[in-house]
Parts: sequence; C-alpha cells; structure tokens
Amino acid sequence: MPNSAIDPPELERRVGIRCYRSSVPGIGGSIKTQPEDFMVSEVSDIPADPEGPHVVFTLRKRRWDTMGALIRLGRELGVAMQAFGFAGNKDRQAVTEQKVSLMGVEPDKLLALSIPGIKVVDVYRTRRKIKLGMLRGNRFTIVLRDIPEPEGLGERLDTIEEQLGGVAPNYLGIQRFGASRPNNHLVGKALVKGDLEGALAEFLWADHPNEAPRSREARAELAKDRDFEGALERFPYGLTYERAMLRELSRGRPPAAAFRVIPKKLLRLLIHAYQGLLFNRILSLRIEQGMPLDEPVKGDILLIGWKTIPVDDENIDRLTRICHAGKASVSLPLPGSKTTLATGEPGELERKVIEEEGTDLSLFSSCISSSEGTRRAAIVRYEDLSSELDPDERTVTLKFFLTKGAYATNVVREFIKGPVW
Repeated sequence: MPNSAIDPPELERRVGIRCYRSSVPGIGGSIKTQPEDFMVSEVSDIPADPEGPHVVFTLRKRRWDTMGALIRLGRELGVAMQAFGFAGNKDRQAVTEQKVSLMGVEPDKLLALSIPGIKVVDVYRTRRKIKLGMLRGNRFTIVLRDIPEPEGLGERLDTIEEQLGGVAPNYLGIQRFGASRPNNHLVGKALVKGDLEGALAEFLWADHPNEAPRSREARAELAKDRDFEGALERFPYGLTYERAMLRELSRGRPPAAAFRVIPKKLLRLLIHAYQGLLFNRILSLRIEQGMPLDEPVKGDILLIGWKTIPVDDENIDRLTRICHAGKASVSLPLPGSKTTLATGEPGELERKVIEEEGTDLSLFSSCISSSEGTRRAAIVRYEDLSSELDPDERTVTLKFFLTKGAYATNVVREFIKGPVW
C-alpha cells in the first residue's frame, strides 16, 4: 500500500481554507511539533452544587482527542459514551484541559483512574449536565518552531498584527473534518443526500493516506471482499464505531441500522462537517472576490449576539459602525433546512457554492440526523494577544483568548501564512 500522505496545503484546500491577508509575508514556522506546543485551557463557569446529581471534573489529556478519551474513561468506569457531557472537542496533538460531566459515578472512582495521557482533577457536583457550547471560550499557548528568518521577527509580527487588527477568518478547522482521516464532510454529504451506501463506503473502507497503516490495510481488505464478519477480525479495536457498525452489517442489517448504532453526537458532527465545508467555501469565495469580512455590504446578514439583522441601504452606515466597534459580525451560512440566505451580492455567493455542491437545503430536514442550520460569524476576534520571541531557538510563542466555536489555527495561519494542523 502506498505511504504517500496528503500534505497540509492539500488538506486545507480540500476543506476550503485559505489565508486572508496574504499580501503580508508570514513568519513561517511549524506548529504542533510536540503536544506541549499546543496548550488549550477551557474557560467555563459550571457552578458547584453539593446536592447536584452530576459530577463535574477537569479532564487533562495529552495525545488524546476528546471522544477517544471519553470512550476510554467509559470503559474503565463501565458507562456508555452518551453518559458524558462536554462543551466541545479538543485536539489530539495537544495538551488540553476541559470540563466534563457524568452522572452515576462517585468522585472517588474518578480520581482513582490511572490512564496514560489522561488525568482527572477538580471533581465536584453540579445540577446540570454539560452540553455542547456551555463554555465562554479557550485560552491558547502555542509554540511555533523552526522560524526560517529570526532576524527582524518582532517587526514582522507587529506588521501582521497591525494589518489583522484583532480579527481572522472564522474557518471551520481541520479538526472538524478529521486530520488522520479527513472525510467527515464526505460522510456527512452522503448522509444529507440520502446516499447511505455511499456514506457507509466512505466511513468504513474508503482509503485515506494519512491514516495508520494497519487501519488502511483492514479497510483495503474490506473494500475488496465486503466480508463484514471477516473485517471484525482485522479492524483494530481502536476503530470503535467502525467495529460497532460491522457487527450490525455482519448480521445482515442494512446501512441505516449500522449508522444508528453510533452515537447521535457523532452523526450530528458528520452533518456539521458537511455544513462546515459549505461555510468554508463561501468564506473563501468572499475573500477571493475582495468582499470585506469585518464590515457589511448591502444584502449581508449581521449577527448581534444571537440576533440576525439584514443589511439594507437605510441601516448600512449604522451597522458598519457597530461592526467596527466589535459589537456585530458579518455572518455566513452553515446551511440547513431553515437557514436564511443573504440577498444581493453576498447572497449570490452563498447560492453559488450551495448550487455547485448540488445540495438542496430541504435535504437537511430528511437525512438521518436533521439540521436546521444557522449562521456563523465570518471573522473571529482574538483577545489578549502576546508573543514571546526566542531568536536563538528560532521559536515564537503566541498566547491569546478566543470565544467558543473559534479555532486557534485560524489566528496562527495568518501569522505563519501557511497551513496549520
């Protein structure tokens, strides 16, 4: 089997990502050389309640993604993945901290766990289960290594920061699509279009060069023989969801039954990944067309908190001032069955991408995990940015805060001017 991996620029191109202020030279460098180079600390406010039915703990992990870590915790504790509550997924190639809730397990049992790369601390009781989005944001400490030209680095950093003006494009990052197996959006697309056979093929046996050799070999055998029972013998135990689906298929069950055995959260993530692809492509097209991201044009839909406001001739001046003050953002669609699209030139761009994908918004209401869609800010505003230079080591350390739903790699990309994952 060939070993050629998909390189970072190609990965980002496939999911619609590009640089924003590309006219300014970047500082270059490498990201995530080691897990400690990418540290994330979740900022949330989950109140304690000694009488609460849920236990909350801080999950510290290294070289684990959130889903994988919780699956492992569930095995040790004898609970299903669905029993855990968490506010968002955190990277695997990183050192991260996040709050997790669980019901029906005593704190002492959690604190007694011993799993390499995972630590449970700060255990207390609370009244509510943590759900996706229940956080204020994340603080990041990111080390960039192998800076090619350390001389004049401080001036270049200042120039980039000045042009960015505290904002970066709000792309859905590679994490949303999968780094080792970047096909979540392809599975989601097939699910949205009702092509369960195609979704099954992409999920179980489509080849992706960045995946581990043993997994690729098992998938290649399944692609050739469609022997689901035999595949159970070959698929690594770490491919938990694939193995669960294979058990259903080996019993003669249809693809729909196979997809129903995986958690609803994962099904939603697959649909969201496809929505994210559409969002990224609309955002990139807007950049290519030279349309602003940090101020509106006629036809745009602005976000002020959760409220949406269409932009017209009468309100554009006032809304532009509000955007410049950081109190509103131009929005782009994460398309779904009830998503309102923009009008005018912005609306034309949105419809162009959706039509090129051959997608009808009504399909999102009839697929295996329906989604009404929403609108998402076109930019992310970063706060408390600081940088530390070490010319001798050829490193730059960036520290900043981002509100929930934003990817740190979008900020880092604008400093590197290259792919980040």
